[in-house]
Amino acid sequence: MICESVGLISLVGALTGLIFRVQGNMPAPHAVLAPFPFVTRLVHLATIAALILSILAGSDFSSTNSASDITQGRLFIKVAIGLLTGVFLVSGGLSVFTRTHQMGHITAPGESRLVTVCVIAIPFIAVRLVYGWLGACLSQGSIFGLFSDDAAATGVRAVMQIAVELIVAWLFLWAGLTVPKSTRPHHHGVLQNDRYPGTMRQTRGGRTAMLRQGFAPFSGHANTVDPQQEQGVVAETKPAHNVQEV
Repeated sequence: MICESVGLISLVGALTGLIFRVQGNMPAPHAVLAPFPFVTRLVHLATIAALILSILAGSDFSSTNSASDITQGRLFIKVAIGLLTGVFLVSGGLSVFTRTHQMGHITAPGESRLVTVCVIAIPFIAVRLVYGWLGACLSQGSIFGLFSDDAAATGVRAVMQIAVELIVAWLFLWAGLTVPKSTRPHHHGVLQNDRYPGTMRQTRGGRTAMLRQGFAPFSGHANTVDPQQEQGVVAETKPAHNVQEV
């Protein structure tokens, strides 16, 4: 039961991660999520909550046969699939919008392929979600029951769960192996300072590098920072003003 739920979470999470990467690599004026950073946080929190609820539900189903625990487990599964459905709608809608309206704004190499793969994966993930809803809401005696083991239930599970998961997994694996590594500017540690042209400002990558340097004596690794990079990283500094001699 836990494996089945985690499989669905993996599909939705991979879809979300790929399309969020594409949007994150777009120029700021065209990135849909740039003005709404809280949406990204909510989507990730919902995915984590769905994972936790799925694990709790699997624990309820496997640890005891009491009716109260089984009822609670089914409730957890319904809430988890509801959260995943919301995440899927956001990520799937963003994928379709990017494919139909923003392909011309994608500048990173190979990332248009990621968008195409996400759009292709949408109907397969939708089938998997429908199967999850049917299994969570219908009785255990139906062919969609979570623990049904007759021939009809096995056939439905093979088509609506195992087959679609394999298709989506292979699509995402192919995309991951053929698309170059993301090269967003913040991966290099510095960005141009918009407030004071001509200077540089630190980004998260730069701060992380500085923390690693600070802990280098304790970890046994030597400081390997390039001196030219060290001189180029200036945090929120104003340009010097010219002073005329009297």
